Amino acid sequence: MNNKHSSKIQDTAKLEDELEIGHEITIKTRDGKIYEGIFMAIHKGHLFAVASLGIIFTFPINAIVNVIKL
Repeated sequence: MNNKHSSKIQDTAKLEDELEIGHEITIKTRDGKIYEGIFMAIHKGHLFAVASLGIIFTFPINAIVNVIKL
């Protein structure tokens, strides 16, 4: 695990500033899984994204290692 990325993601305000609703994103979690979706919001320490078929993903911010805008 790369702690440098983890601490960067912990800054919720910075993450909110970098992402806009509707951006396609790739999310990498601490357990190594990768998810792709469309950014919806950050609320109460969770990131919300919509994947294919309208499935809504909810990620605790502290479980995210990296977020990449596509």
